[in-house]
Amino acid sequence: MKILLIFLLLTWNKCFSQSDLETCSISYDKAIKEYLSNKDSIEFINNLSTSKNNWKQCLITKVIPNLNLKTSKEDIITLDSGKNTIFVLQFWASWCPPCMAEIPMMNKLVKEFINENVVFITLAYNQNVATENLIKFKTKFIPNASEISKKLGVLAYPTIYVTSKRNRILNVYLGAEKDNIEKLYFDIKNNILCELKK
Repeated sequence: MKILLIFLLLTWNKCFSQSDLETCSISYDKAIKEYLSNKDSIEFINNLSTSKNNWKQCLITKVIPNLNLKTSKEDIITLDSGKNTIFVLQFWASWCPPCMAEIPMMNKLVKEFINENVVFITLAYNQNVATENLIKFKTKFIPNASEISKKLGVLAYPTIYVTSKRNRILNVYLGAEKDNIEKLYFDIKNNILCELKK
């Protein structure tokens, strides 16, 4: 009985700790660093790919903790599992070309779901974002979100999480390129539509 109790306590702490999302990123972070030091090694390239897939699988079904986020317009957005809201969280950085490529796609989704209980949030790595970039966004824009992103298990930019109405991560998307931006758009849209029907 004592052994069973210890096992349950360890499992409870592992499954429900607030650092769950950060824990998912540990081995992927290590694989990224190893790859950057050994870019010509097939072993490290393969390890990076495996770690990335494991990271994504680890994140799926994890719960986003309730957070209060301050937008660039000084509004407060609450990521609250009781709101019955779908959140699309875009983790973004101004120095990242694929991040810039995602802006029109995200704006299109915002427009399409404007009358639904879906909130699109861009969490920017940058503390200061040039006004000419800031006005391009139709999403709720959160500057200086690098620490929040890290707590949510994000290691690479761009990354997008789509959540369920109860703040569970339904899917994780990593990186937009010109040749897959349309597929990314339809994948995210399909995730949202399926969750809205539930």
